[in-house]
Amino acid sequence: IIIIWLLLSINTISAPQVNDTEFCAKEYLVGHWTLNGGERQINYPEIEFFNDSTVELYSQADTLYRYTYCLQNDSLYLNDINGRQYVNKINKVDDETIMFEGIADVKGIQIYHK
Repeated sequence: IIIIWLLLSINTISAPQVNDTEFCAKEYLVGHWTLNGGERQINYPEIEFFNDSTVELYSQADTLYRYTYCLQNDSLYLNDINGRQYVNKINKVDDETIMFEGIADVKGIQIYHK
């Protein structure tokens, strides 16, 4: 009986499972973000997420890229009007910072601040 009680106690003490929607809520993303050190990067030094699940990625070449987006698990899914989809892992997110493993077609760690 003691062994069964210990096994049940250990099982309830384990870390809670995080469901897919808790990692990053859309509310964290909505707003204007600036790339850390982005003045040296041509594509996407600034991005802006909107409540209607669209995002605009700005370019220093005066080009605006618009995508629809959704969140699944720890990834951001970007879809363009031609049906192309980019999947970018989110490494960190809070109300002031977001870190991607690349964004759209840009590779490498991208850290943005509100």
